Amino acid sequence: MFVIINDKNINTMTKVLKKNARQNSHLQKSIGIDIHIKKAFEIIEEFLPDNYVHLVQNKVSFSPGTIRNVKFKKKGNVIIINALLEVSLENMEAIEKLKCLTNKGDIQ
Repeated sequence: MFVIINDKNINTMTKVLKKNARQNSHLQKSIGIDIHIKKAFEIIEEFLPDNYVHLVQNKVSFSPGTIRNVKFKKKGNVIIINALLEVSLENMEAIEKLKCLTNKGDIQ
């Protein structure tokens, strides 16, 4: 049995394959980003201070409600996530410095 394939079918199939490849590429990129966002929120949950909203607003110009929504939903604007992470890391450094300073006091 012979199958006759015309050029239109080949072109259509090629377009479909290219479209699927682009969609899969996008999914792989979002999965990679999701891993980083998950890691960021692990740090944020542990080290973000209670009075974080105004500290984040000093870094980005978003409303307090938007900042809180991103934090509690653990998704949203990457710029806000980065600012939350920066504030958390700054707080983590301050905690480490406090621990170091208090340990020096114990030695003397």
